[in-house]
Amino acid sequence: MSTSIFGSVVLRTEDPRFIRGRGRYTDNVDAEGALDASFVRSMMAHARVVRVDVSASAHMPGVAAVFTAADLDLAPQPPSGSVSGPFERQVLVRDTVRFVGEAIAVVLAESLGQAQDAAESVQVEYEPLPAVVGSEAALAAGAPLLFPEASGKSTCLPGPTSWSGPASRTSGSRRSPWRRTPSSSCPRTTAG
Repeated sequence: MSTSIFGSVVLRTEDPRFIRGRGRYTDNVDAEGALDASFVRSMMAHARVVRVDVSASAHMPGVAAVFTAADLDLAPQPPSGSVSGPFERQVLVRDTVRFVGEAIAVVLAESLGQAQDAAESVQVEYEPLPAVVGSEAALAAGAPLLFPEASGKSTCLPGPTSWSGPASRTSGSRRSPWRRTPSSSCPRTTAG
């Protein structure tokens, strides 16, 4: 008898409750004293953060706290796997945003609506930096760098690298950056 699911019909037992509206999600779990969070996210693709003013949002109804990078002083985190050094990312941006939607501040409030309203009142002053749209533009000579301190370094190879010879030439074909593998887009959460 095989215990492998490959090549076997797998009956899903969780679907009926979700189809009938009886599923339970972490957003439906009421934990006494829990607060809702709303992140203030960058509207710029690449910019220096000059100033973050949370004074108006901190005094709004239901708001328990508003935090910026300066308030929390969290250590930068590697984006994935073994990538580290200059590519580590701040949990809340302190100085430079590198993509639209990067988190700059977080508001904690008694309800999600209150947190979202307060997040909208946070004022972020930016100094725009050049941005690149598309991988071909990013490969152009003189293209802006998101991590200028890592110039000449590879995320796969230690130390400076120099690309020359046949390996530096492209075939002329275009490749899509979109994923080709199925995976869940649902975040994993817990409530206890």
